[in-house]
Amino acid sequence: ASGEEALEKLAAAPRIDFLVTDIRLPGELDGWAVADAMRRIYPQAPVVYVSANPIHPERQVVGSLFLGKPVDIRMLTDACHRLMGNDQG
Repeated sequence: ASGEEALEKLAAAPRIDFLVTDIRLPGELDGWAVADAMRRIYPQAPVVYVSANPIHPERQVVGSLFLGKPVDIRMLTDACHRLMGNDQG
């Protein structure tokens, strides 16, 4: 529901395999900040940004993907599989 709630879930979860986030989120924290926090907790975790906002490569965490909205769910799941190293196309 918000960037702050995403950070609470990150802190409470025993394990997170990957993050899919929008750039614009309600609250003070945006998707860029959520991805940065995710990488501090899970340095190798795959990150996919899905947004209708412009891409800012300098804000992306290393090795992440940016998909523009609207995104096909198959494209999103394929990207997640690819980033996790289990290319299931």
